[in-house]
Amino acid sequence: MEKILSKPTICVITLTYQRPEYIKRAFESLYKRAGCRFEHFVFDDHSDNETRKMLYVLKKKYGFNLFINKKRMGIYKSFYWNLRYLPLEYDYYVKLDSDVEILSNNLFTEMIENFKYPERIGGATPRSEGIRNIDRYDSPIQFYGGHAIKVEAPIIYGCCMMFPNITFKTFKRLQERDIERSVEKWGIDSILYDHAKKIGKFLIIEDLSVYHIDNTYGQRKNNDCYFTDRKRWSRIDNEEVWCMQASKYIYPRFLERSAFDKIRSISATLEEFLSNCLVFARDKKMFGKKIIEKQKEKIIQEIKKPIYMKTMYKVTSPINFRSDPNIKHGESKLFAEVPKWANDNPRVVVERVEVKDETLENLINFEEQDEQDLKEIKTEEMSEDKTLENFDEIEERDEQNQEEPKTEESKKDEKGRVIRRCKKCNYTTTSLRRLKTHQNNKHS
Repeated sequence: MEKILSKPTICVITLTYQRPEYIKRAFESLYKRAGCRFEHFVFDDHSDNETRKMLYVLKKKYGFNLFINKKRMGIYKSFYWNLRYLPLEYDYYVKLDSDVEILSNNLFTEMIENFKYPERIGGATPRSEGIRNIDRYDSPIQFYGGHAIKVEAPIIYGCCMMFPNITFKTFKRLQERDIERSVEKWGIDSILYDHAKKIGKFLIIEDLSVYHIDNTYGQRKNNDCYFTDRKRWSRIDNEEVWCMQASKYIYPRFLERSAFDKIRSISATLEEFLSNCLVFARDKKMFGKKIIEKQKEKIIQEIKKPIYMKTMYKVTSPINFRSDPNIKHGESKLFAEVPKWANDNPRVVVERVEVKDETLENLINFEEQDEQDLKEIKTEEMSEDKTLENFDEIEERDEQNQEEPKTEESKKDEKGRVIRRCKKCNYTTTSLRRLKTHQNNKHS
């Protein structure tokens, strides 16, 4: 009697936050086109009442497991926090985003067929339609079991990812204290992808499709705050979402992208950006005056800015991106200005960061030491002139006893440093800055 093989068990993981209209479309397509039974775990990141009501309606209809965070955590922390609720007994795990509609019928059963590939498979994903620059990587198409696959292509869409049990079971969990202290650097998709690559090959199945609802720009047009509040991709979520909003604000007027970029460079907030765009569209001369005023404000702010903080541009070549000849794969470098080769380069990530300049920090410490030296000098002078009531009397006495200036600057101490002498008193120092500070405090 032949042994009856049991059907593989599947666990689907979905993180939700706001956007109930997307969640509804995603869940309806999931339960319609999965092609097999599965267990569904939904983790909501403290959405508003409208979204939660929708989730409870869908839970009653489909019977999935629903967990709601007590406070907003963000995708990165929410994923790690809720891993504890997922059993490790399933054959396959699917991370399905809440804004993804499944287009191919029998998606999960079709995907599982590819895990019998001759080499070990650490993960797989179907083709995701509606992702920005989705075809920017070239890699050969292979064929297996009737499927068109890419075996070694870098991940460019991770909104629907399937992993075998070994990948998910060995994925590193974080302790509660580590989750609280952690900062999202890369998306969960990238982290899962990197781990899957350690297990085996990662497949992109080109003949199976899901749809990133509304596509990349459509989502940002209709849910701009959702993306700008996350502050994940500055180029797309902040720069381009602001341009989208401004284009609606000045409609039917039109501005070139170069104009938007110029206006963005002098605008600190969205409200200011919208106002500046309107001014530019109406009167460029008036906008020129605003630029001059802004530059003056910037100069004042730079003066007030702590000297030990410096704005730099961090250019990173993520290990899961295609390598770039200008930077070592997986390495990060700091630049004072964004290199030309890094501008709009899909192979690198550019971030603007505030870094501590050790040289400037040492300079501050040196100036603080100068101030301390001046205090000690004043204390010594005060002790020598106890009979005088104030520094005005000291200056008057020094001026009466002042001799003709001597060329003491030509003298040097035992270390070869030039000795400088005050022209109005006998104070000497090897530092020109200390001498000027002394003259300002004592004789000005």
